[in-house]
Amino acid sequence: MKSQLALRSSSPWFRLLATFLICVALLAVFFLAETLSAGGAPADVRPALLCLCLLGFSIVSYVAWPSRWNIVAHSQLAFGIVAYIIPLLLLGGGRSVTDESLDLYTTIMVVGFSCSVIGTIVGSQLAGRPGNSRVTDAVMIPLTRIRHSIPHRVVWGALLSIAGLLLAFLVMGFVPALAADPFAAKFFRGAYAESYAPVAPLYRATTSALAVLLPLLTMYAVWRRKPLMIAVFLTSVVLLLLTLQREPAVSGILLFVGVLVALRTRGMLLYFIGIVAVYFAGSASYFVFAALGIGNFSAGVNPVGLLASVAAGAPDVADQFIFLQAWLKNPIFAHGLTFIGGLVPGNFEWNPSVWSLAVTNPGADVTTINSGGYRLPGPLWGYVNLGWVGAAGVGLVFGLVTGYLAGTVSAIISQQTASTSRNAKYSREATVLTFIAYAAVVDCLTQFYALSYVSVIQTSLLVAIVYLGHNLTLRRRRPFVATVKEADAHP
Repeated sequence: MKSQLALRSSSPWFRLLATFLICVALLAVFFLAETLSAGGAPADVRPALLCLCLLGFSIVSYVAWPSRWNIVAHSQLAFGIVAYIIPLLLLGGGRSVTDESLDLYTTIMVVGFSCSVIGTIVGSQLAGRPGNSRVTDAVMIPLTRIRHSIPHRVVWGALLSIAGLLLAFLVMGFVPALAADPFAAKFFRGAYAESYAPVAPLYRATTSALAVLLPLLTMYAVWRRKPLMIAVFLTSVVLLLLTLQREPAVSGILLFVGVLVALRTRGMLLYFIGIVAVYFAGSASYFVFAALGIGNFSAGVNPVGLLASVAAGAPDVADQFIFLQAWLKNPIFAHGLTFIGGLVPGNFEWNPSVWSLAVTNPGADVTTINSGGYRLPGPLWGYVNLGWVGAAGVGLVFGLVTGYLAGTVSAIISQQTASTSRNAKYSREATVLTFIAYAAVVDCLTQFYALSYVSVIQTSLLVAIVYLGHNLTLRRRRPFVATVKEADAHP
């Protein structure tokens, strides 16, 4: 009976029906929440539908991988509670915008999310084909490399990055978190731009490297407990916090903790509650600092109430409406140029961050604006580039990539966790390495609609550390259990 249930759940039609039923149930709950928060205003299903599609698009990998191991989706769900549910359903963010922008944005996300579900199902089916086992076998990491070469590469990479970042601080003459105007310093605007320019490549490279290495540094500090590894880990966390990069400084640690909880097979609900609390606290952190008089942390507007402070700290929905309403005043399509514009360093005009700021601030010098640009979902980027074809196409391709990667890594992790009893210490490190590599590749490839040279650097670095010198040819290799035996035979 269990095998029959598993067979049915892997059917694409079953997944499509299950997704539809879950979406209907969630839409009803969201609509009820939005109606109750409206305080007697006429009921409007659009904010609830928009919230569902924004949240669903970010966690669509659940369709391919409904497992405790899907930690990337768990994190996105926790973030979605702060970024989408609070502003749209609890604070009425959808009632303060024009009907034109709300109608258009809701329709864009319905189209994009629907196509992403279809793409995810197709991608997961491709990953489940027998021929894909050649890919999973090729990327399997032998335990002999996990013992020595990979830890050395991670520590040396982190040490070089720490030295480079300290040098950048020295040359710039300031540290963003300790500057007179932290927000301007974080984005290197105004008086900070000139000092930053000479070390921009070094600063970007070192902060990107530390961000992607942090989960591995966390693992080695916790499991191997060598003084050097602990010192490198703590130094990396402090330096990232000093750059005011909250998300990389925290998400790397949370990612490792998530894998640790998944390995133990219990405590996932507590972990999820914890990451919701972290995102909640992180979104309100600048306003707490301002209230305590720490530095010059002023957001320009003092929100009223705790939820408003949290929403202001994760202003995705508000920013997206600001962008869309500005774009509607002068609807010029980017024709796909912002898809690749982020690969050019500096303030290139088609860089997604630069272009989005230029749209919302016509005629202004974007280098003087204390912002890193707007965080827009894929279907919206697709629409402002290629119209409805772009909204649907981005959703479909996003789903294909997401479904294939999720289906492939789930098979790899299943093999690795099945062998942990034979060589527990290094097998669990292999699982962490696999999942962190997966998270980096997902972050890079699924953001193809706003590709950044930073994510390319991070993914390339991690792949080089894990696989440099490793045979990646797509042929059948010995299964993972064999590599465990090999490692046991050669300590």
